[in-house]
Amino acid sequence: MVATSLSHTYDSQTYQYRDVSFSISKGDRVFLVGDNGCGKSTLLRSLCDPTSAGLESPRNTKITYVPQEPVADPAVVTVLDEVYGGGGAIGEACRRYRAAQLEGGETETETETETETETETETETETETETETDIDIDIDIDIDTDDMDKMGAWETLRLGERVIEELGLGALIGEKLEALSGGERKRASLGENGGEAKSVAALLQPLQFT
Repeated sequence: MVATSLSHTYDSQTYQYRDVSFSISKGDRVFLVGDNGCGKSTLLRSLCDPTSAGLESPRNTKITYVPQEPVADPAVVTVLDEVYGGGGAIGEACRRYRAAQLEGGETETETETETETETETETETETETETETDIDIDIDIDIDTDDMDKMGAWETLRLGERVIEELGLGALIGEKLEALSGGERKRASLGENGGEAKSVAALLQPLQFT
């Protein structure tokens, strides 16, 4: 990516930044440091806008902006949603597939606990109910697998799972963002759209809470 003479102003008199030029090569890690209000966030957002004047990048370059605070509602959105939620129809197929796997795993844990604590008669009844639930989950996974095949979504799933592993989010994948610590939320935000291959990631205060 090459930036040439980038400038930004709201009133044509005061500039947040002016005549900024630089280049970023493959594998580079660039840190942007400055005072509060000097235009760091504005510059990062402009780098993610393909219509910004003065920017040149290779064809099909994917640039992702990760804000300081998650935009999603932390009371509703899970880590799984963060990783796959922004990937369009393919990302949604991956999210449903993994959600069905998680639900199946939770059902097995509940089955083992209930079997140990209930009476024999209650266990027989519950086993029948749980078997029906497991069948429903198997059907859901089969349907989601069909969607994955049709969309060619397995590579997206592989990328997303790699991001989950590298960010240490595996044990948190089903948790809502509100249940996470500040550092865990930051890692989840870094994993946003993790199923998409990115060329450049613009991170706003990525070291906060770390």
